[in-house]
Amino acid sequence: MNISDFGTYDYRIYDYTFLNNVVVTFSFTRPQTEDGINERMKSFSSTHFDIQSPEGFFEHGLSFNRSDKQLSFSFTKDFASFNIDGGAYKSFADSIIPFAFKLRLYVKEVIGLDRVTKVSIRKVNLWQFEYDKSVQTFDTNKARKIIFSQHFNELNVNDDIITIDSIIDFKHNQWTENCRSLELKSGFVDLEADEMDKKSYGLFLDSEGSECPQNGVKIQDIDEVLQSINSNLYNAYMWCISDKVKTIMEKGKEA
Repeated sequence: MNISDFGTYDYRIYDYTFLNNVVVTFSFTRPQTEDGINERMKSFSSTHFDIQSPEGFFEHGLSFNRSDKQLSFSFTKDFASFNIDGGAYKSFADSIIPFAFKLRLYVKEVIGLDRVTKVSIRKVNLWQFEYDKSVQTFDTNKARKIIFSQHFNELNVNDDIITIDSIIDFKHNQWTENCRSLELKSGFVDLEADEMDKKSYGLFLDSEGSECPQNGVKIQDIDEVLQSINSNLYNAYMWCISDKVKTIMEKGKEA
């Protein structure tokens, strides 16, 4: 199976989604010298974020949250990224492009590069299942059949149920074509239940798409690459989820 085999779905913006968070990352070649970088970072952070970068930025980097805690940025000598909460995410145009612009400025103005080595977008969706504590076992296969499509479930139909780092029934699939990569991870994690006599699990779908051409991605081409990655992630997500989930996204929680 190739990345193109997920097909092409008509793009639309849903009012109701299960998106937990989105992370966009630009990786780049580490500068060989820190000459002037702390001064450039002070100017960049005060101009674009109205904050002061710490002394020794080149060594330790800088991470901070927006006042509402729904958006955070990280700037280091190896990468720049932002993480936006699912509740604050609106669309690719509204929630990725404007903040990616800040990352591009950082690479150009602070690091002094005209290209990055890798561009990636990671999206995590989460579905919550609650049941009585008196129930001895939780049927992960049944939950997967509710949330995921038959063809996605069939990818791992013969896999053993394994637990990795407290993730129950962990599954991992990855596809690579030339400089493009798409990775899908899924599994169950413990969540805090709404009621004392209940137990709660979250089924997540962690999808990440990236491009890392041999000669890198030029600053002026990053938005186009982000659009391509986002389209791949959207098509993969729509291919992975069940008709029931799509109906809920279209009609809301009461569907």
